[in-house]
Amino acid sequence: WYEKILQDDRIKHFFEGVDMANQRMKQRNLLTVAFGGPNNYTGLDLRAGHAHLVAQGLNDDHFDAMAVVESFRDDVLGK
Repeated sequence: WYEKILQDDRIKHFFEGVDMANQRMKQRNLLTVAFGGPNNYTGLDLRAGHAHLVAQGLNDDHFDAMAVVESFRDDVLGK
């Protein structure tokens, strides 16, 4: 997922200087909670954790770009 995101010119700049191993761990923990698993997430809440990115211009278009699974929509839905 991050390999694809880091190639996307719309959003890759938000990850410059980010420890991607740590980022992957935080994302895995967050998704585990989101899908009903145990809460091992110890990071900031989403609003606080992304406030600095919002200040840099993070918006709905960037959020949409993060939904890379959208690129599989037609295959999943048989279109």
